[in-house]
Amino acid sequence: MNRTLTDVIRSVGWAVLKEFIGWNDMVGCFSRGDLWACGSLILDAIPWTSVISKGKKILRAISAISSAISAWQKAQERARKIIAAAKAAWAAAEKAAAAAKAAAKRAAQAAKKRAAAAKAAATRAAKRQQKNTGNAVQKTARSNVQKTAAGKKSTTASKQSKGGGNGTSSKETDRGEPAACTVNSFVPGTKVLMADGTAKPIEDVDNGDTVQATDPETGDTTTQTVTAEIKGEGLKHLVSITIDTDGEKGTGTATVTATDGHPFWVPELHDWIDATDLTPSQWLRTSAGTHVQITAVKRRTTTSATVHNLTVTNTHTYYVLAGATPVLAHNCNVALGQKAEGTYSWADSNGFKHFGGYAPDAWQGPVENAIRDSSVTLHVNLRGLGNFTESAKAGLQPGAYATDMEMGWIARAVANGERSWPSVNFYRSNAKGALERVDVAEPDWANFGRLRPFISDAGKFRGC
Repeated sequence: MNRTLTDVIRSVGWAVLKEFIGWNDMVGCFSRGDLWACGSLILDAIPWTSVISKGKKILRAISAISSAISAWQKAQERARKIIAAAKAAWAAAEKAAAAAKAAAKRAAQAAKKRAAAAKAAATRAAKRQQKNTGNAVQKTARSNVQKTAAGKKSTTASKQSKGGGNGTSSKETDRGEPAACTVNSFVPGTKVLMADGTAKPIEDVDNGDTVQATDPETGDTTTQTVTAEIKGEGLKHLVSITIDTDGEKGTGTATVTATDGHPFWVPELHDWIDATDLTPSQWLRTSAGTHVQITAVKRRTTTSATVHNLTVTNTHTYYVLAGATPVLAHNCNVALGQKAEGTYSWADSNGFKHFGGYAPDAWQGPVENAIRDSSVTLHVNLRGLGNFTESAKAGLQPGAYATDMEMGWIARAVANGERSWPSVNFYRSNAKGALERVDVAEPDWANFGRLRPFISDAGKFRGC
């Protein structure tokens, strides 16, 4: 491939022809590719006396040059094809390597997300187990806390805008059910980022106020309207989340305090994570689209506290401030369970969305969207269902009851990666008949047989 036309001419016939024709004339002629014309040029330049005496040698030289150039041209073409094929193979290999790298990255991210979810579930189980352990002093202290809490029922009140329905108090429901579930909220004094860039304490935010909100899936930040204020009082499990506010520039930190079940957006997991399941070194999203790192997470229980939450249109998100740094929080909670078991009144008293107002032929689409939307926290009332696995398996069969169908959809959504198991909270009646959150171990999905993915694309739930 590195041999040139001049190399071919010089090595084959130049020694014979150089006394008759100039080098540049010969190279120029053969470079144009007309070998017969070059032969004529050479013969015209040779005296007849030389043709007679050296004719055979001259003809052999011309023929040798022509044959060598023809072979050289064919070799050049073959070499070009080989090089082109090699380049194409290299490009295909690079493309395959890039695809494999991207697939490995996606698999690693999915594995990391599953590991984080498993760790969060293990943490909750360990905390639940701790309630039954400890020395005599610790047990006595816990007993005193529970007795005090029993004397001060946890209550929740909700003020709705005109389009949001009537507010209710959880001191007592229509069915005589005390509401023991903690509302996912923030402590008084927590500042909310308003639409105009100012900040207002959450307890002072009113219906109709506008706040900055972000859809974490798209990154779009918009102005949204507050449609309800939710207030909870009584026994609360609080989590203080400390973040690094200035990175490597200094040692500045700030803290925001929420109830244990309030979700925060964790970009690396691409999921909403409850406050109690956050861990140091994870990152939260700010209103500027940047990320701040968690440096500490501290949990505590108080027998008497007031907390506040907001219902926000469309994105169902808003920013709360840790110091001067806004971090993205979520406010969409959906209750599922049997109507006859008080699910709707329980949902109303805790500020959860439910589907009691939907027509019999209109509830399935919105419920499926809520279950498949990983930004929605699900709250399942297990009264009347037995256990989750039995209900879900029944719901996957033709002709299933509505609530069993919902459990089946949860199974399909989790098994096919559309939501994490920790994003589903379960509740059972305690000794006093009030619904209390319980830990339910994630089932072995292999025991369900084939859990088919949903055929349609998942839609965002717009019902909060």
